[in-house]
This record gives sequence, C-alpha cells and structure tokens, in this order.
Amino acid sequence: MALQGTLQELTELALTVIQRRFPFFHGQLLRSEDDLEDPSRLPPVFCGAFDWHSAVHGHWTLVRALHVDRERTQLTSEHVADIEQFLDAS
Repeated sequence: MALQGTLQELTELALTVIQRRFPFFHGQLLRSEDDLEDPSRLPPVFCGAFDWHSAVHGHWTLVRALHVDRERTQLTSEHVADIEQFLDAS
C-alpha cells in the first residue's frame, strides 16, 4: 500500500535527520563567548536536524507514526531535565 511506504519513508527520514548534528541553525542570542556551546547541549533533547524547531517536528512525526525505536530516542529523563533547566535559566 502506498500510504505504508510513505509512512515508513517519513519515519526513516525523521530518524536520520534528528541525529544529524550539522548543519545547524542556532537562533539563540549570545551575550558573550561563554554562551557559545555545541548544538547538542542546547538543549540536548531536541538537538539535531537543521534547528530546534525541525527536531521537534521530527520527534512528533515519530511519535505520531508510533514508530519510535526506544534505543535511538533522545527523549530520555536526563535530557528532559536538561531542557527544563535550560528553559528555567532563560
């Protein structure tokens, strides 16, 4: 069925993209060089893809498709705590 092929292609694309570190659009105001960090640390739960927003969409695609490979997920308790800390500091 064509729809199944499309769903598989979308989930494979999302899995590939959310694990790609570069190129990466940062989009965060840096007040000094101390603010500059590796994109995987800003915030790590949604790093990857071209930007944070695209990474969120990639994860949403995987959850919506019910095709999340738990061993490859970035949605860990530790990373969620990191994003909470990141948002609290903003």
